[in-house]
Amino acid sequence: MIRRLFCLLLVAALPLFSQTLAERLRSSVADGRISEAAALQLEMRQVLAPQLLPDSLRLSAGQPVKSATPLSFRVQSRRNDPVISGDRLAKAFLARPQTQTSMVSPGGFFRVHYDLTGYHAISGTDADGSGRPDYAEEIAAAFDSAYAVIIGEMGFLPPPGDNSVDGDEYDVYIQNIPGAYGWTNFETMISADRWVTYIEVDNDYTDTPTPGLDGARVTAAHEFFHAVQLGYIGRDDDFNGSLDDVFLMEAGSTWMEDAVYDDVNDYLFYLGSFFNADNRPFDYAYGIHMYGLCVWFHFLEKRTGGREIVRDIWEALLAEPAMEAMGTALWAEGFDLAEELQLFRGWNYMTGYRSDPLRFYPEGETWPLVRLAGTFAVDYDTSFTTSTAYCTGRYYRFIGSDGDTAVVIPVHTGWQLKLASQQATLSLARGEGRSGYYPAGNGFNARIDAEDNSIWGGVAVSWAGGGRPEAVMPFPAGEAAAVASDRLQVYPNPFATGDGDFVTVLLPADIADGAELTLYTVTGRRVLRQRLAPGQLLFRWNGRDRQGQVMPSGVYIVALGSGNSVLMSEKMVLVK
Repeated sequence: MIRRLFCLLLVAALPLFSQTLAERLRSSVADGRISEAAALQLEMRQVLAPQLLPDSLRLSAGQPVKSATPLSFRVQSRRNDPVISGDRLAKAFLARPQTQTSMVSPGGFFRVHYDLTGYHAISGTDADGSGRPDYAEEIAAAFDSAYAVIIGEMGFLPPPGDNSVDGDEYDVYIQNIPGAYGWTNFETMISADRWVTYIEVDNDYTDTPTPGLDGARVTAAHEFFHAVQLGYIGRDDDFNGSLDDVFLMEAGSTWMEDAVYDDVNDYLFYLGSFFNADNRPFDYAYGIHMYGLCVWFHFLEKRTGGREIVRDIWEALLAEPAMEAMGTALWAEGFDLAEELQLFRGWNYMTGYRSDPLRFYPEGETWPLVRLAGTFAVDYDTSFTTSTAYCTGRYYRFIGSDGDTAVVIPVHTGWQLKLASQQATLSLARGEGRSGYYPAGNGFNARIDAEDNSIWGGVAVSWAGGGRPEAVMPFPAGEAAAVASDRLQVYPNPFATGDGDFVTVLLPADIADGAELTLYTVTGRRVLRQRLAPGQLLFRWNGRDRQGQVMPSGVYIVALGSGNSVLMSEKMVLVK
């Protein structure tokens, strides 16, 4: 008999990460307190003239804007609004700056424009005696470095040309930008939502969380990737004045900073918002949460074994919206987006002191811990309803009186069904081998049931001695025995190996005496064989053969047999 949870130790009470000015203004527009044009005026002030903000907003505006590129698009979309067209600050977003001089980058790809006197002036220091200011040379070198990685190494197409405005090179303008790192400006839309752009960066980076030249370097990587993205596509299919795929664009550009300048790590300033945002949808496109979503690209890079998936996504974006494009790109590599979203939530528990750079995020030790939805003491079977927002996961920790611990993460994976039910039942049972449940480690068993189990899944994190997580185990929603009643099911599939990681094979409920599970390579070589117990529901494999050697990437056959007869079989893909 299911008993209700008898003791609540702690419900996570961490305050929500403070809203950005843009988020507060968005709420005010939605409530009808201010107009969209008035909100844009205030956002432009935050970027270009913070001193002009009302005191109540200026004192709580927070750190400078990471990228004003989304704001630039919104201003351009409303350039015919009398309020915007008459705003003197809007001119910075609607027309190219006029500067005193310029230089071409060493690689010949960029023309860097700058002033030596006046409001936008850069330091005139010329320590190397080249006849050009050191700061302009450093900006030029930073953009060349971004070009070398994004175009040279990753194979993206360069941004479209601007018909030789100010020369044949891509234009970068150094300006005094007190409230932002910089932005990519939309100048002309060419065929199929492709944009001619130019970039504006700050003249000293004294007010940004990462100051000085390192701030300039990550801005070069971030904004040049925006320029590249917009050369592929920058759409507003619903004509609401905002970029449709902005959450993915900002996540990708923030990840690109680390790809180009791995030792700077400015992205760390944005992870607190992401990991502390319990129950926020994957594609939330406001504030600094989308910069923290750069974690997704760190995940994809490690899971797929390289950076090619990033270019594949932007090529798929030419035909599909962001979520669908990611699904297409992953499917081509043998991965399923719903399963990866599920596993992503499990990996996000493995940060800080729980991190394992070999199995999960290489830099995860420096990342914050994810916010828990609750911590419960439980020794009995229990069940409760979780409300989990579209395409996200919630983190529940369970502790037995014996000190054993498990974490179970219900995950809504229905990226195609945004309006589907977002409630599910999480059930927990104690004791080994509980029928209908999935093992969650340390004597805990879990299952998730919803109105539509196809858009739900779960992740269990089991714990070893010493208080460290031992394994991250994804499982599908629904009753274990029912899911595996008619055929073998392999989960996750493809499966990426790592110490402590397992692929789970769901078995029929009526295993006969003497039944065996055998794993073969596609050439027919037997990897291992195991006799199954009657009623056994699960078989777990760690990607190793009988001698403990990790098997190579490839396709394998899992076969259930009895005697000399094969009753059923299933293919699985192993990825190293």
